[in-house]
Amino acid sequence: LPSAAPLPEAPASEVDETDLTVVSMAQLDSLGLCPKNGRDVASMGKSTRRIINGVDVTFCCPPCIKAYKADFAAYRKQIAPKIIEQQKPYYPIETCIVTGKPLGDEAVDHVYGNRLIRLADADTIAAFTADAPTYEERLDFIIADAERDDYPLDVCVVAGSAFVEEKRPAEVIVGNRLVKICCGGCTSKIRQEPYVIVKKINDAWA
Repeated sequence: LPSAAPLPEAPASEVDETDLTVVSMAQLDSLGLCPKNGRDVASMGKSTRRIINGVDVTFCCPPCIKAYKADFAAYRKQIAPKIIEQQKPYYPIETCIVTGKPLGDEAVDHVYGNRLIRLADADTIAAFTADAPTYEERLDFIIADAERDDYPLDVCVVAGSAFVEEKRPAEVIVGNRLVKICCGGCTSKIRQEPYVIVKKINDAWA
């Protein structure tokens, strides 16, 4: 399973906002909703992707980008409940990924980039953030173990080809979902429209 750890960060002045490879598969945008107006990103006919402050974002049109950049924190706060709504129903564990404690009354639904991380309490957020790649990778393995045996598709969700019995499918995590693909080459297509792939997987599970 590929590591969830992102590539080393480049200086802000050198970051290419259109280079989708600078974020991990697990941090790709799984919603497909424009954070500026909440519409489906295909509503204007063609979506626009950017990596802004290390977060993969999809817009319905280029004019939305400027306003989003100008008030980044506020727009991330608006989009967080939608990420929680999408990913919480199938979150794979009832314990904190950092402390191992049960997710009780003080549990926090923390949105880190484009994924939900459930933590024991608000005080644990700092500990998670201090070593986020390690905890993300740990969560990736837990998700894969939880969903592998009952995975609802017997074909590659990207290529549509049936899995070969003698060959184990490649596995990636997108939107806190396990995605099985016929080969590593399909990851580039997932990066193009991750929200489309996650919707197909969620529909199959439903």
